[in-house]
Amino acid sequence: MTSEQLLLALLAATPEPPGTDVDDLLAAFARMIDLRQELIDAPGAPLAPSPADHVLLEELARRDASWKHALAVAHQQLGAQRVAATKVRAYGQL
Repeated sequence: MTSEQLLLALLAATPEPPGTDVDDLLAAFARMIDLRQELIDAPGAPLAPSPADHVLLEELARRDASWKHALAVAHQQLGAQRVAATKVRAYGQL
């Protein structure tokens, strides 16, 4: 497997994050991570990209950034829900 083939396979395994549903996001993230790990662990996976792979690396980095942003937003949403649930429980005890 060449570095270009590996990067193309990693791109195929790294779709854009799904919508805003946290459960869908986490399920898609888990699938993506498993697929990517299988590719990286495969026998014959190249150790380093070639200079010609720059464009593919940039696209993979962009998709990774999209995932990081989507996961950060989901984290904030879950935190806000947890705070709201704590307040509801506290008000119920008054």
